[in-house]
Amino acid sequence: AIIFIALALIFTFFKIYKNKYIEKEIIERTNEIINENEKLKIHSHIDPLTQCLNKKYFMERFNEEVKRAIRDKQCLSLIVINIDEFKAFNDIYGRNEGDECLKLIANILVNHSNRPSDLVARFKNDEFYILLPNTKEPKLIANKCLESVRSLNIPHDNSIASNILTISAGVNTLMPLHPDQKDELLLKARHALSQAKK
Repeated sequence: AIIFIALALIFTFFKIYKNKYIEKEIIERTNEIINENEKLKIHSHIDPLTQCLNKKYFMERFNEEVKRAIRDKQCLSLIVINIDEFKAFNDIYGRNEGDECLKLIANILVNHSNRPSDLVARFKNDEFYILLPNTKEPKLIANKCLESVRSLNIPHDNSIASNILTISAGVNTLMPLHPDQKDELLLKARHALSQAKK
């Protein structure tokens, strides 16, 4: 009888231990899944090459920032940046060199737009957007970006703009009164970019 009780106790302890072990496993696995999901969420916001924000996420945040600027009666500035003669650069130096340039330029843009509220996104191949909420000197930031890219002195023998790699920037600022003015900000910054290109 004592043996039977001992066995029953051992069996009970084993069941409790097994359940605790399974519970621990479940908690660990759940935490792993949560972490993976967080990583995926972050990755869905990021351009894999440059580590800037991607276009989709930037536009979501852009909408939020316009609403905030309306609410707080603040200015919103947009800088649209394009690499001069980038297709010609890729044609002569190859895609890998082009990718390295995109990373370097992205890094410069992020360094000059370094407040927590500033947003830098790679919009398409060689075009970047910088959104600067409540900034006094967006042109100053744009000029710093232009200068920093020039000072890299990356040769570009295939460019009609310069013998080194350069960027152009279009800047626009407004104090939005309604959400539709997001489009006005985009259009005017793009127009300023095409003027800068000329």
